[in-house]
Amino acid sequence: IDLSTVKLPDKLVSAWRREGIKISYTMDVSHCSAEAEQMLWLPRVGGPYQLRMQGRAVLPVHPFVAPAPVGQARTFNGRTSMLFRIPPGTQKVAVELQTLPYIPAGIARAEVGPFEVMLTQQMRSYNEQSGGMTVISIITGLVGCLVIVLWRTRRRDRYIFWFGLMCLIWGVRGYFYSSD
Repeated sequence: IDLSTVKLPDKLVSAWRREGIKISYTMDVSHCSAEAEQMLWLPRVGGPYQLRMQGRAVLPVHPFVAPAPVGQARTFNGRTSMLFRIPPGTQKVAVELQTLPYIPAGIARAEVGPFEVMLTQQMRSYNEQSGGMTVISIITGLVGCLVIVLWRTRRRDRYIFWFGLMCLIWGVRGYFYSSD
């Protein structure tokens, strides 16, 4: 639709947030590819996306993602921060959103820097993202245990038992889903 240069965060107009619109970005990283090994950090992207450097699909450094089948690019979750290695000599990085964006920005933020600095930011961001879910899961599991204990005083009321059991199961599921 538009071939303009944008500043991050790229706030998308509401007309672009609909079916049939493909949003892609090309980032010039030539200024940093001649230096020591550099990393690209994408803490938030508007939706699921694919990333290519020099026309080739790339895997993130953290979190580890298994390779896609041969000939296919991996689609990444835009809600999870990702850290990518920029190979020496790379000129352009292409990011293409695969579906409708679920936040009002295409790319909210992108940073390029040395491995040590970017890995520290990635780990902090990754822990913050999963840390909240871990706390919520533990609280949900504890509520489930408490409800099951209270159900023992009113055994005829099976809905209390089922509610407690579902809370407990949901808490355990969420904990294992969000933990490393």
